Amino acid sequence: MKDAQSEKHLEAIPLSEQEVVTYLKKHPAFFQQHSQLLEQLQLPHEIEGTVSLVERQLTMLREKNDLYQKQLADLIKNAASSETLFHLMGDLYLRWFKRLDRKHIIENAADDIRSIFALDSTLLLLRKDDNNNRLAEISKKLSLKFPGNQPQCMPCDLSNSQLLFPKQQKQIQSIAILPLGEDAIAGVMILGSYKTDGFKATMDNLFLKQITLVLSSLLL
Repeated sequence: MKDAQSEKHLEAIPLSEQEVVTYLKKHPAFFQQHSQLLEQLQLPHEIEGTVSLVERQLTMLREKNDLYQKQLADLIKNAASSETLFHLMGDLYLRWFKRLDRKHIIENAADDIRSIFALDSTLLLLRKDDNNNRLAEISKKLSLKFPGNQPQCMPCDLSNSQLLFPKQQKQIQSIAILPLGEDAIAGVMILGSYKTDGFKATMDNLFLKQITLVLSSLLL
């Protein structure tokens, strides 16, 4: 108890300027280890030919400014692409609902989605039309589960690429699987990309969920 009180008492005692100077002389790397302090200090320039703390401070501020500018540019770019995608998806949904032709949607949905998202491959599998039990084989091979009926994004190895897209000459590296209906009762749509990060579990899947809901309502 006394030790704790002693420590608090020592912390309350202000240091003299000379003590600070002495400490910094003994620890010349102090500001390298605590670089965040440079943003808060008011420092004069050093003599010519040396790198002053002010210059170091300015360099840090420039780096931070560059980072903020890049983040802003990324936000603007993503917002613009999302808006474009939003309008494209809206136009597609309107075409589907205007026709309300289940056969036409089944025949064209995969190509429509591949075109809008600039995907490398797409596949629509419906249980009702699965005469060769291909969907059952794929579900077993990939251990498909859809908690919360959410689309699933995952990497795709060579064997799975050949199973899903046997006519594709190049290996699909990542896939998104969209359940149609509760627990994929109607089937699935599978989207494929040559990029390993084309679809990943951490991505924002807002548009994928929209496709899932719209297609499910049209096909069920």
